[in-house]
Amino acid sequence: MFFNYLKVALRNVIRHKVYSAINITGLAIGLACCILILLYVRDELTYDSFHVRSNSLYRVTLRETQPNGEQTVWGITQPPLASALHAEIPEIAGTLRLYSDGSFVKRGGIPFREKILLVDASFFEVLSFNLLSGNRATILHDPHSVVLTPDMAEKYFGEEDPMGKTLSFRLGDTYQDLVVTGVAERAPENSSIEFNF
Repeated sequence: MFFNYLKVALRNVIRHKVYSAINITGLAIGLACCILILLYVRDELTYDSFHVRSNSLYRVTLRETQPNGEQTVWGITQPPLASALHAEIPEIAGTLRLYSDGSFVKRGGIPFREKILLVDASFFEVLSFNLLSGNRATILHDPHSVVLTPDMAEKYFGEEDPMGKTLSFRLGDTYQDLVVTGVAERAPENSSIEFNF
């Protein structure tokens, strides 16, 4: 029975070539658009869901109202807010402050401008970024420590093991030497937090 339907469909396609081509092309374009939209929606809905405790992570934002009534939402708040929230609301298990910036990094001679993320020591305890080397519990407890991605480890150290080696970062007006205490996998594409250092 199925083969009979298939024969009839093929005969109709051959008999009405232009009409069939238009219908098949429209169907293909419709399916392609539907698949692309589904992939886009899936990507947007899974943002930051790779973290182990993603259901209990929240980002505090600032809503600013202009004199003309227009509202702007910023993903930036003042640094003391973290400790104030932690003190005022006992249900908060932990807080984390992030500051993304560009800085010059050098090892030896030539400085390169890189994207760095300044974070609290609890960064790897709160968030579930995968570590390739280093101890998650103590990796950032020293203020003069740095964690980098494998790309940056290869760029600055080549085939050498970067653990325990130093890099100079321009923080403010001077360079400071920071010790590499870990290497973290690059953040997934659907992460709102991206970093090289």
